[in-house]
Amino acid sequence: MTGAPLQDSGSAAESAALDLLARRLCVLELEVELCVIGGAILPVVFQGASGTRRPSALFGALGAFRSEVDRIGEAQRLDGGWLDRAARARVALGGAAMSGLQAGCLRVFAPQAEYVLALRCARIAVAPSAEGQELAADIVYLARLLGLATTAEILAAVVPYLPESVMGDALEGELRGLRGVTP
Repeated sequence: MTGAPLQDSGSAAESAALDLLARRLCVLELEVELCVIGGAILPVVFQGASGTRRPSALFGALGAFRSEVDRIGEAQRLDGGWLDRAARARVALGGAAMSGLQAGCLRVFAPQAEYVLALRCARIAVAPSAEGQELAADIVYLARLLGLATTAEILAAVVPYLPESVMGDALEGELRGLRGVTP
């Protein structure tokens, strides 16, 4: 991902912190999409220099991203909500859905909720992790936002975004186990 330094994202200090985050993510070999969906900011973290085709290697560590956000916030003396405010401000400046910013290894935009739901489903299916509870909560939030109540409805919504290798018993099993989703 490449692009110009970020501008006009929240306060000047938050804008500078977002610019720094974009550069630091490249050093960490992470690519991050900050997806502004409804009232939530949902990060999708990809491993930038993976070199493998295993689906589980596609996703980077959400914890490493969150640690970097916290580190930058503390160093810049920003409160814990700086990233959310900066992301919302940038998308608001961009106007239409799917616009936003792309700089360094960071993309901030307002995608279709189905896209983020598909990425969350892929992550939970191919790489169950310590972030499992957070991923599950995100899936339930997105399903409700889209008016989806059952496993079958969720699977139907994500089919256009996921390869057959991800769709299957593992994903269906993970979805059936979620609180707030009817099997």
